[in-house]
Amino acid sequence: MMRNSVTLVMATLLNLHVAAHAQSDNNRIGCYLDSGYFNLVVESKTQTLYQLEQSADLKTWFPFYPFLGTGSTWTGALDPTMIQGSPSFYRFRAEDIPFEIESGFITMSDGARMYRMVGGSGPLLVFIHGGTQTSRDWLAQMVNFGTSNRVAIYDLRGFGRSSLTGWEDSPWNWSWSQTNRATLDLSELIDSITNGPVQICGLSMGSAIAAQFAVMYSNRVSKLILASPWFGYTFPRDSQLQSLNALSNRTLVLVGSEDTWGSQQEVQWAQGQGYGATVTTVEGADHTMNTSRNEAFNALVHAFLEGN
Repeated sequence: MMRNSVTLVMATLLNLHVAAHAQSDNNRIGCYLDSGYFNLVVESKTQTLYQLEQSADLKTWFPFYPFLGTGSTWTGALDPTMIQGSPSFYRFRAEDIPFEIESGFITMSDGARMYRMVGGSGPLLVFIHGGTQTSRDWLAQMVNFGTSNRVAIYDLRGFGRSSLTGWEDSPWNWSWSQTNRATLDLSELIDSITNGPVQICGLSMGSAIAAQFAVMYSNRVSKLILASPWFGYTFPRDSQLQSLNALSNRTLVLVGSEDTWGSQQEVQWAQGQGYGATVTTVEGADHTMNTSRNEAFNALVHAFLEGN
């Protein structure tokens, strides 16, 4: 009874919060509870734009989803004008996706279960989410890039549907001073799909994981995109920066002009140490540029991947 009461209160608060942001006659935003899941729905007059489901289990909900708090990602996503510009929050209709998407769990070497989605055809392209996200935040990229790439998105250990064997293995404990479990997870994920080269795009926390993987397995990385570098973490503070810099000719760094989470400072520090990869500013983008300015983000990544 206690859980049901708390769930009802959360649903009520969410309804009030959503209603406060529903400013458009062209959209209807609502929240309903069904079979233990929150279903956040945004509808135009003609079709459902997206439906986002998340478990109502409080242990799952609160650690990584600032949905009812002050998190800029979720609060902004409830603004209809931002929703229209952020299709990664949409649930795409199956008939709109021209390729099959496989989803399910793979078991890591230490027994943890990782949730992944794989679809499309072409060179493998892996997207790694940030610390306030899950694989769902890359759905728009999967649909967009899947026509020319085999795209893999996944939940980092302890995020979304992926399990966490112990806090010591959490990506939040990530550092360059050791081989991190999150980096090994990425390696095992890639091995489960291909033994060939891979293109990797990581955002925020995901950019640090991508960078360390590139240093450890440089012969496997054909293209590397570091989006919204994680302040204090993405670029190593030791000789490993030279190894990362050796990959500069196949690396693109993206920074949002409106990023207030330290990404610009992280890049400036690396450049001051001689790091030479191409750095591009995404105008109007905040830290979660793959959702806040997804069209510009997608265009820049496409151009980089398709370039020589």
